[in-house]
Amino acid sequence: MSKKPAAEKPGAARRPAQECETLGGAQSSGLPVDAEAVRIRQHELQAHQAEVELQKEDLDLIFNLSQDIIILATMNGRFIRLNPAFERLLGHTREDLKKRGLLDFVHSDDRKSMRQAMSNLKAGRCVLDLVNRYHCQDGSYRWLEWRVAPYRGDFICALARDITARKHAEEALQSAQNELEERIQHRTAQLQERTIQLRALASTLILAEERERTRIARLVHDHLQQMLVAALLNIRMLKTKDDNEALTADFDNLDNLLKDAIETTHTLTAELSPAVLHQCGLAAALKWLRPWCLKKFGMEVEVETEQDIDPGLEISVTLFLCVRELLFNVVKHAGVNSAALRLWRTGRGGVMKIEVSDQGIGFDPAAVRISDNPTGGIGLFHIRERMELLGGGLETESSPGHGSRFTLWVPLSPAPPAVESLPAVSAGDDEHHAAMICAGTVDLRHKNSPASPFPFPLESPGD
Repeated sequence: MSKKPAAEKPGAARRPAQECETLGGAQSSGLPVDAEAVRIRQHELQAHQAEVELQKEDLDLIFNLSQDIIILATMNGRFIRLNPAFERLLGHTREDLKKRGLLDFVHSDDRKSMRQAMSNLKAGRCVLDLVNRYHCQDGSYRWLEWRVAPYRGDFICALARDITARKHAEEALQSAQNELEERIQHRTAQLQERTIQLRALASTLILAEERERTRIARLVHDHLQQMLVAALLNIRMLKTKDDNEALTADFDNLDNLLKDAIETTHTLTAELSPAVLHQCGLAAALKWLRPWCLKKFGMEVEVETEQDIDPGLEISVTLFLCVRELLFNVVKHAGVNSAALRLWRTGRGGVMKIEVSDQGIGFDPAAVRISDNPTGGIGLFHIRERMELLGGGLETESSPGHGSRFTLWVPLSPAPPAVESLPAVSAGDDEHHAAMICAGTVDLRHKNSPASPFPFPLESPGD
């Protein structure tokens, strides 16, 4: 009866088939088991060593072919091993490099950062993106970017890349940027100078225009108006001397025509160069626009002003003309018989604003073009141009069916340059008339005010 094979003990380790076969072969060959195991172990070690040698050859090949710098050094910066890329880049021989330390080749301005990096490495910290310059054999310097890590306690392993071309490109870009900034600053200075010149020219033109207005107004007032008044007086004297009824109607017609002509010249004089603007300032002149609009257009204007604002004559003249044009636009386009006018100062007296608003039909500001209304006075475009020449601007808020709001603004500081004061068109009682307007004691809504410059009432032809 044949014996059954003994059962394996639980947990007993099974030998690999190869080992069993080897041992079986050893037993069949008569060699001791221990000697066979040693032989196998030696074979394994030889295979492993051969694999290590292959890996070393691979690493040496990468080490030697790399275009980037690879070095192994002590914590004090002494080279232990370096690849040919370092020699090719700096031009120094391997022997020369190993005789000297790493810091000996660093640019003097970069040694402080290099020492700080070495301190971090000794503390066990990696150093990334360290950039410094290294001295070459030909006396030049190359920019290197390093990545360094502590290695086996007392050593460092470092990789570096030549970034000289990138640095030169950055320097060229920075130089071009600096040159561009200089050009921009130069052009900006030129533009600022031109802006100052344009503002000065605008101020000169405004004053020249106002002088011409004043001259024409004075010519009308002192000559044409006085001649018309003299003609009217002569007509009335002739009328009293001649009782011819046939001529009475002709005298009355001449009387009415001359009164209309005198009234027209009086209005023209006031519109060309209002005495109140020159003698009492902008706030009083804006108040003067209330009776002027009521009398001329039948439009009621609510005026609110601050009295202590004095922007200077040339600015006052421009603002007055612009406000008058805006009120005229309300009459022409808004479809209402009322408007609001407000003058105030913002901040610490830095900016003066004038707002003209109405509750009319409104419009779309984006659709307004200067060519849409070539006969509309100075227009919004020219108002904006004039304000910009004074360093200010025009803001427009409107929409169809919701009225309009126009805001003129101009800086009050620095103070406007002193200019020659223009003489107001007034003679005799006209100066008293303007003074009463400033004092607020005259209601200019009535044409026959107590300060009328004419020695007789100017009734309309139908009165």
